[in-house]
Amino acid sequence: MKQRRRMLAIWRVSLVLAIILAILPGEAIIRETRAAAAQSPIEPLAILGFNAPGVERNAILELEGILINQLQAANRFQLLLPQMVAKKLGTSAYFDCINPRCLTMLGDELGVSKLIAGEIGKKGDKIRLSLTMLEVKQARISSEGSVECVCPLAKLKENVRRLTIKLLEDTPLRGQVVNVRGETVEISLGANGGLREGDVLSLFRLKDVMAGRRKLYTGIKEVGDVRVTQLSQDSAEGKVLRQNVSPAKGDLFEVKAPKVAPVDIKTKGGIFSSLSLSKLLGLAINDEPLAPPAIENTPPIASKQTLVLAPTPTAPAPPPPPPSSPAKAENPANKPTPPASGNPSSPEPASLKFITNPAGATITIDGEKVGKTPKIIPALNPGKHKVKLAKWFYTAWSSQLELKPGQYREIKVNLVQNAGFIKISSSPGGAKVFLRGKSRGNTDLTLKLVPGKYTFALVKKGFAKRTAKVQITNGQTSKLAVILNKKGTAIIPGMLYVPEGEFTMGSEEGDTDERPVHKIYLADYYIDMYEVSNAEYKKFIEAMGSRGFLSWDAQKRSNLPERPAFWDDNDLNSPDLPVVGVPWKDAAAYCGWVEKRLPTEAEWEKAARGIDKRNFPWGNSFEAKLANASGRQDGFMFTAPVSSFPGGKSPYGGHNMAGNVWEWCADWYDPEYYGSSPKDNPKGPETGSYKVIRGGSWEDQPDKLRTSNRYADRPSQTTYNLGFRCAK
Repeated sequence: MKQRRRMLAIWRVSLVLAIILAILPGEAIIRETRAAAAQSPIEPLAILGFNAPGVERNAILELEGILINQLQAANRFQLLLPQMVAKKLGTSAYFDCINPRCLTMLGDELGVSKLIAGEIGKKGDKIRLSLTMLEVKQARISSEGSVECVCPLAKLKENVRRLTIKLLEDTPLRGQVVNVRGETVEISLGANGGLREGDVLSLFRLKDVMAGRRKLYTGIKEVGDVRVTQLSQDSAEGKVLRQNVSPAKGDLFEVKAPKVAPVDIKTKGGIFSSLSLSKLLGLAINDEPLAPPAIENTPPIASKQTLVLAPTPTAPAPPPPPPSSPAKAENPANKPTPPASGNPSSPEPASLKFITNPAGATITIDGEKVGKTPKIIPALNPGKHKVKLAKWFYTAWSSQLELKPGQYREIKVNLVQNAGFIKISSSPGGAKVFLRGKSRGNTDLTLKLVPGKYTFALVKKGFAKRTAKVQITNGQTSKLAVILNKKGTAIIPGMLYVPEGEFTMGSEEGDTDERPVHKIYLADYYIDMYEVSNAEYKKFIEAMGSRGFLSWDAQKRSNLPERPAFWDDNDLNSPDLPVVGVPWKDAAAYCGWVEKRLPTEAEWEKAARGIDKRNFPWGNSFEAKLANASGRQDGFMFTAPVSSFPGGKSPYGGHNMAGNVWEWCADWYDPEYYGSSPKDNPKGPETGSYKVIRGGSWEDQPDKLRTSNRYADRPSQTTYNLGFRCAK
């Protein structure tokens, strides 16, 4: 009679737990676990289930039923079942979490002090089954076991039971002394934990219980042994075996290896036996051996297909009551009537595994996020469902998938990158880069972004804020070089401000006089936006006649500048065309007349290429439509107006710094000067026979138009493709 009442009580517990599993969300169960753990000496334990790729889900549930049944029968832990763990963390939580800190965080998230997980795999021609128990606070494995066999499901069930018993017997049982009466000690168990009368308990006084994440107990001191003389459901009484010991109320005790009675895995009526568990979960499972099926390998999917999630279990039917209670069949209290034995009508669930390259894609099924790849989604419903895999910087993959009842499939997807890069530099460097109001770092900086239009803001103390818009293209690297002006910097009409800072001068791919490549520091300066035009130079000639300005050595030449060599050439003398045929000294004299000077070679190169080492003012590749060079693709036979080709501007805004006309620089030319050039504000050799010219002209090939290309001519040269611009 007592046994029958006990079985009925267990049946009621199973029914209540089943209803909770079907109704309450995972968070509620976990909160209940934490609350109960704070009040009860029974340790909370989370069952993570079995990791068993290639094994049918119903077979896995059979084995999990044995594991749960044995743990429940031992009555030592408050169990958090795999279904609740899956709701909170996903089925692969343990197998993705291998380091101690991760395990501690996992257990804390679930509100438990122990974790248990299993794994089924192949080792040669054998099946390998393993179980592991982990201490959360100590972040270590407390017990583990494994077995290998060539066996059907029935044998695996027996091995699961044996391994579970091993883990239980390897795990100490703990309780608390609640009363001491002479030599009799009463201990609170919360459950008998598999103890039997006659077992000996080793009592310890343990202080600072669960004081830290790494240590479960500190200050352990043995205070005596007690032999169990009487057991009840939630307590035990015993006699102290040794004299001169003083157990006290509140002492904790520990049983090193309590014996565990095995459960009957063939029983149909016990709580969480395989059959009752299958009924609770609404699954069609019988107790016959099942052979694991072959995995259906599915290649990476390029087109849309179909998936299946098992219907959410409805309120589960309870297992049948003990056969000797006919009064229960009348159901006078309006309690749920157990169904007749047999398989439920629910369809057999399927399983789906998602694998992506790269991993970490968010899985969404019918609009609900269910985790990240790689991940197995268990207990899926037959039917069509919309699936989406999304990862930042990759094109989202979507499909409609369908699984048959009981099917296991792997979906492998190679995600296509959908991102571009941008390299952001500034002059001077060290500016903060802001995007959508959030700082992304300091220049020089490389960012990876989804394709689209972006507006960047660059900020540096003492300099005016600058903004720039950039289009990011998939698979390409864009460059953004921003020039920062000092606050209060004067604006000079027709001139460009170049801030102080370093830039790279020369090129490893160029001629020998462009090497070695070296970094140069320049103080801030201004340079003309355009080449000097015929209209501007005409004012100089007219003014020189009335003012008597000496533009060159009066002992060698007259006191007036020469007329440009091609002043009367109708192809070259339009007012908006660059002046040509001007010797170096007349060019220098013009710049002095307008209170400017010729730029140094270093100043010219920085103004043309910026600080990002570009080959041409606009970038690294030559584009005929952006410069006046050899051929007619640019639309000009000879020189072009000084304001032409705005798309080919330099980073600082200089027009025609590639092509149109060569430009005089202040420096003497020395092909080996780069080897001895000073690092700060170089001005070229002190003497020489040739002056540097830069930029190429309307009749030159692209190689001559490179920003690092060096060329020279005699100071007296007055050719049809040679002009200049000024600096300040």
